[in-house]
Amino acid sequence: MAVPLMLPTPRDTVVVVIDAQERLMPAMHADLRDRALKHMQALLKASAVHQVPVVCTEQYPKGLGATLPEIRSLMEPYDPIVKTAFSCCDVEPFTRKLESLNRPNIAVMGMETHVCVYQTVVGLLQRGYKPLLLSDAVCSRKMIDYETSVEQMREDGATISTTETLLFSWTREAGSEAFKKISLIVRDLS
Repeated sequence: MAVPLMLPTPRDTVVVVIDAQERLMPAMHADLRDRALKHMQALLKASAVHQVPVVCTEQYPKGLGATLPEIRSLMEPYDPIVKTAFSCCDVEPFTRKLESLNRPNIAVMGMETHVCVYQTVVGLLQRGYKPLLLSDAVCSRKMIDYETSVEQMREDGATISTTETLLFSWTREAGSEAFKKISLIVRDLS
């Protein structure tokens, strides 16, 4: 079993929100949909606390709609990268944005786990990034697709974790102002 060389920090992480869109969400598996939305919101709130940059994509918004309002409202600025490629890494504005941020750890959330999320994680690995898949902040239409693709990403070399694990990795110690804010965010996940 591999041991992480270092925990991600707010200074070396980018959060990527993949295709969390209005017309796509209702099609997601009921057991995954609500959990994923709640954890995406928590991660975006924590990103604001720790000043972690967020990159958002939208897959063919003309057909799938814009980013969900409850996600969009937590992003400042809201400036999605529009795409038709499944992998975000096949979209030049996305790769250019990651290069400009110059951070190795990419926390990934969104949908669908087995299509755009999976292909993006593979693309990130191929480009030398360290993708951190937040398994409680992604979803698919079918449970088998979700479960299989999470396992495949683990085998491919991505780190599989949860939102709460990442939030406390960023925070590192109790007693700080950041800890107080993160504790409130985590309490809302219960």
